[in-house]
Amino acid sequence: MDHTMMEWPSAEELERSLGAPVRMEPMEWTVDGVTLRVGVPVRSFEGREMVASVDGARAELMAAMELVKRRHHGPEGLRFMRSSVDATLVDFAHALGVNEKTVRRWESGEVSPDHASVAVYHRTVAEQCAGRDPLEWLRLLDSPETRPGDVIDVDAA
Repeated sequence: MDHTMMEWPSAEELERSLGAPVRMEPMEWTVDGVTLRVGVPVRSFEGREMVASVDGARAELMAAMELVKRRHHGPEGLRFMRSSVDATLVDFAHALGVNEKTVRRWESGEVSPDHASVAVYHRTVAEQCAGRDPLEWLRLLDSPETRPGDVIDVDAA
């Protein structure tokens, strides 16, 4: 997968496109004891410096993608990845064929999810980074026709 789409343009390129001064500042999250730091563009607007909400969301997604690249599966990381794509506990529970309480227990560290469930967390982040709707992908998993264990005979006509 091409992850370059998640990189920021340089501060100089942003200044040219926005016609305003821009500097990069780090945003940080600590997830399962790991500090994730992503530089985000800070713009001046009406005498105040600010990070656009879209840039903050993009930075959070970039941090989540770093967790995916490192195959992270700690409870805080799972919750962070899910929230970075704006998915609910219910979205994941339905897609995985489990109840909401199970997802909550994974994300609290009470129990560990299986590898296939962790892969769903990772895939939703990757879908978002690729510009696709991760919730649509989760809905496809929730479809009765695509439940794990189903056999689909493609050659049948």
